[in-house]
Amino acid sequence: IVPPFVVSLMGSPIFLPKYTVAASFPFAILAAAGIVRLGRWWWQAAVATLLAALLTVSFQTFFAAPHKDGWRRATATLEAQARPNDVVLFYPWFNQIPFDYYHGREDIVRQPFVPDIQTPIPEPETIDALADRAVNAHPRFWFVVQQGMSRRTQILDAIGRRMTPVTHVSGQHVELFLFEKTR
Repeated sequence: IVPPFVVSLMGSPIFLPKYTVAASFPFAILAAAGIVRLGRWWWQAAVATLLAALLTVSFQTFFAAPHKDGWRRATATLEAQARPNDVVLFYPWFNQIPFDYYHGREDIVRQPFVPDIQTPIPEPETIDALADRAVNAHPRFWFVVQQGMSRRTQILDAIGRRMTPVTHVSGQHVELFLFEKTR
């Protein structure tokens, strides 16, 4: 549980419940060992019942709604509205992976917003240069980002100062922004 949490604080936000699955078995063993050490059977029964009740509530909440990102819908929306040779800039770069899984059009150029895939989250002082690079290279482009990504707002503000926002589509954790140069 700790390593993904620490990485999320220091860099890319990767702390998701699915990454804690590996810790579930050791956690269950530690919890059982702690319950056994309580001594009296009624304390053990009370704590075990409380843990079971808390887990039941959290499982009901978790399984009540889908937790998938809306890449299928986002890709279909973008491809329905895109013009031939539109450019799709992904932030961070790995958002291109689920997009590529669902995409069908070959007349759309796909590339990362941050060219250095080793550091997908740009430093604040590099955002203006990245926005200039995108604007100078593409008169019209789609910016694809997951909601809640670090530096998302700063990047969108920097692009918005240089280009006109035309379309914004948001759904299931994925956002699409279409920008065009003003004439």
